[in-house]
Amino acid sequence: MTRMKVFEATDGTEIEQNCIYVMAAGVNLSVAEGVLHTAVRTESPGQNKPIDRFFKALAVNSKDQAIGIILSGGDGDGSEGCKAIEAVGGQMFIQDPSTAANESMPIKAVHKGCDDFMGSPKELAQKLSRLSGHILSGRSA
Repeated sequence: MTRMKVFEATDGTEIEQNCIYVMAAGVNLSVAEGVLHTAVRTESPGQNKPIDRFFKALAVNSKDQAIGIILSGGDGDGSEGCKAIEAVGGQMFIQDPSTAANESMPIKAVHKGCDDFMGSPKELAQKLSRLSGHILSGRSA
């Protein structure tokens, strides 16, 4: 549960502070100049890495304000994009693999060194909530 507004990401949506945007199934998501862009996935399932693609775009767009979150999932998607976020000073939140139904994504992200904060989904939400409160008040977390 979060007090933040949660939206499905749609093409042309301007990003607002303290909102969560969820990628829809079957699309790739990118961001440029604070606007979300969607495109139908054309790659076969094993070749498409939508989280890596989005994280790389987020790093370019948001630089040190970027926050990536990797939860349970397969195929190691996100492990390359997390490095892009960390390279620009952003932060990565990773679900503790022991709490994940499918641990591939969290484990590969940790092996890449992308673990600014690791915890259960509840702990990740609490940390993100505290961080958003500090950002709103102008303090660093």
